[in-house]
Amino acid sequence: MLKRIVWAVCCLLFINSSFAQDYQVVATPDWVMDVSIPAALASDEQNNEGRAWLLVDRQYLLAQQNSSRFYRYVSQVTSPEGIDDAASITIDFTPGYQQLQLHALNVIRDGQRISQLHLAKIDVKPAANDAQSRVYNQDQQLSVLLHDVQVGDVVEYSFSRVGENPLFAGHFAIWLDLAWRTSVGKVSYRLVNRSQTPLSFRYHRSDATFDESDDQSFLLQIDNVAGIKPDEDYPNSFQPFPYVQISDFASWQQVVGWMLPRFESRERDPAILKLAQQLFAESMNQEQKALKALSYVQDRIRFVDPDMGLHAQLPLPPSQVLQQGFADVKDKALLLLSLLRSQGIESKIALVHQRLGKALPEFLPAQYGFNHLLVQVALGEQTYWLDPTRQHQQGSLDTLYQPNRHHALPLIEGQRDLVSLPPPAKQQQVKRVIEEIDLTSRSNNMMYKIIATYQGFYADDLRRELAEEGQVALEQDYLGFTQKYYPGISLRAPLRIDYDYKENIVTTTEFYQHDDAWQPVENEPKIAIQFEPFLMDDHLKVPEEDTRTMPLAIEYPLHLSHVTRILLEPGSSMEEQQLAVDDPAFSYTKNVTFSDGVLTIAYDYYSKTDVVNPQDFALYKQNLQNAYEAGYYQISRKTSQIIKTTQPAEPRAPSEDGGELQNEEQVKHNLWYVVVFAGLAGMAIIWLIFRSDPNPVQYTEGMPSSSVTMAINGVILLIALGYTINGISDFSDYFDQQNWTELAQTYSSGFLQLIEAELALMILTLSGLFAVSLLYLQRRHTFVPVFCVLLVADVLLGMVDAALVGIIGRQQVEFTLLDFAYLLLVMLVEVIWVIYLALNQSVKATFNQRSVKNRPVGEQPVRITAVEDHTPLTH
Repeated sequence: MLKRIVWAVCCLLFINSSFAQDYQVVATPDWVMDVSIPAALASDEQNNEGRAWLLVDRQYLLAQQNSSRFYRYVSQVTSPEGIDDAASITIDFTPGYQQLQLHALNVIRDGQRISQLHLAKIDVKPAANDAQSRVYNQDQQLSVLLHDVQVGDVVEYSFSRVGENPLFAGHFAIWLDLAWRTSVGKVSYRLVNRSQTPLSFRYHRSDATFDESDDQSFLLQIDNVAGIKPDEDYPNSFQPFPYVQISDFASWQQVVGWMLPRFESRERDPAILKLAQQLFAESMNQEQKALKALSYVQDRIRFVDPDMGLHAQLPLPPSQVLQQGFADVKDKALLLLSLLRSQGIESKIALVHQRLGKALPEFLPAQYGFNHLLVQVALGEQTYWLDPTRQHQQGSLDTLYQPNRHHALPLIEGQRDLVSLPPPAKQQQVKRVIEEIDLTSRSNNMMYKIIATYQGFYADDLRRELAEEGQVALEQDYLGFTQKYYPGISLRAPLRIDYDYKENIVTTTEFYQHDDAWQPVENEPKIAIQFEPFLMDDHLKVPEEDTRTMPLAIEYPLHLSHVTRILLEPGSSMEEQQLAVDDPAFSYTKNVTFSDGVLTIAYDYYSKTDVVNPQDFALYKQNLQNAYEAGYYQISRKTSQIIKTTQPAEPRAPSEDGGELQNEEQVKHNLWYVVVFAGLAGMAIIWLIFRSDPNPVQYTEGMPSSSVTMAINGVILLIALGYTINGISDFSDYFDQQNWTELAQTYSSGFLQLIEAELALMILTLSGLFAVSLLYLQRRHTFVPVFCVLLVADVLLGMVDAALVGIIGRQQVEFTLLDFAYLLLVMLVEVIWVIYLALNQSVKATFNQRSVKNRPVGEQPVRITAVEDHTPLTH
């Protein structure tokens, strides 16, 4: 095996010396077959980028030496928007083992082919690196800028890459697409196999096949290839475009044999032994050592992806990795493998694919089936799959997060087939949120706390975010997010973060306050606070389309829990609700409970699969829409201080035991009981008043009869009538069924009894006002004391009513200064009237004369008259 690697390196040195020139301009090789250019595409077959592809021609020469790949592309400029793309050409190549040959640069205009090999601007420079993704390579890029390209021109260019990576050891395997997003006039693939190695073909979503000729060449040509517009969010394992796989590997075992020599463990390397002595204490058990080694490789060795020629396939020695301090996935995997084996921990490297792992069993054996590495660790009866490139991982081996790669190919001598990886446990992708909201303040204030728990993948991701941005920036991000739901909310304490390293859990606690939480409801006389489960909103994204032709990818495994606890004022009452949505792809529940003044809204979601098939999509979307709409919850209050809950997304249903309906019926019965008994009591009061003052006042000579006195008496009558009408108006409010229904849904029975008592007092007051009117009309002497008592009673009722309004409205509006001033004014006016009625002589003269019927027989009223007498008065 060592001889193979030495041979590959020697080949590399030879190739580097041979391919010193950047590129060559040469004629098209003789082995290439000429393919005719098809006619222009119909307008409806062109893409909207101003460029129509006429020909895609690729040909491959497979040989023991000097293998070559030929490419020819022809496109037509159909609009000014397509000129830039057609005139700018880029070609990548790897100078380490490839030579770039440029064959043709043509612009075809009006049937004439114009060569631009000497007109175009040609430049060779290093291929662009992606520092953000930490991708660095040593490839070169040839850039071509064509001269004078116009709308209607046909651009044709062809080139060859000569040479193959020596680490492939002569193996050939490739994946060829048979369609793209844009239409193509003609697709032509040709293979010339001079290596004498049999080839295997496997087709996906295509009826086209390669035709084999006698000279060991294979040809596949497709005319008028229609563009394909894939549905959004299809699974990684699903390939929407047809393709063909070609490979000369006979089995997965042959792939293992080809890869295994590169990953021989270096556990006896002096650099590894020195590092192991520093990392591992004698008291550590095997799991602790495995976690320590993994943490070192993940976080102490910087991850890069240097796609650097030969090194793209061959890992660096661990000693070099430790010296330079950075590595790609191959280097990290070999370093971790060597550290683990130095401690006697059974481990091996396994090949996986980050996106296509689920589809691997459908692939031909080939190296392109993998783009990532894991380290398989066996401790006792447990097997763990560790990713050396992840960062900020915490927990035990059982709680470490590992994405589901579905299938792997362990690099073990004699390994014959792929192995299935166990699906991740549900707790590896969990978010839990608890909202605590305090609405007991008499003002508009809302105290708000969010406790969020992140587990598995989300814990790793949060630690990464904290490491990159810091806690202060994260706190501001959270504040901005919360302000989208509650504009104007502010921090009242710093963000708190707690860690449970063993269970791989991170908990954040946010503290907010809102000074103006209650907001007006448009076109309605009420204000409200809306609550939405933002955790569900983040993940339950309802697709816009109604139908699909391709599967839909969803997060799996995923468990979300969102609980909102709202502390309400004493005496509040809320409905309980339950909702369950059970879909083949997910389960969702919502439970609303109320106990001891706390309204609890609990949402729970977990996914059952990672894909929704097209035939199940309509049901999935409807169920997801139902779950999403159920998230809305609102607590509102009328300007009359009545509080209720509303949920426009769904009708509010009574509880299963009929508790809400029974409460309303009981209120109706109590209402009429109060009316009947209070009415009877009022009639009894009237009877007692008239029994104590049975006879009306008899007017006699000397009683005041001036117009002023009669005007004052008329004012008194107007006041009595005004109080009577006002009382009847207030009385009607008590028979508004909606008011009583809302009160019954919101307040306890004890509070309702207070309002019923106020109703009884109002009926008694109305009875008294009716009696006062009769007493006045009959000029009975009991009019004044009864009227004064009613005035005082009205003041007391006003004070009780104000207190009840304050209690009902304590979550929104306090009893205002204006209301208090109005109450004082009413009290002052009524006190003035009481003093007036008690002291005014006209009132006394009108209502305090006793009737003749009540005097003794023969007694006559004394009348003193003035006599004109000039005689002095004597005794």
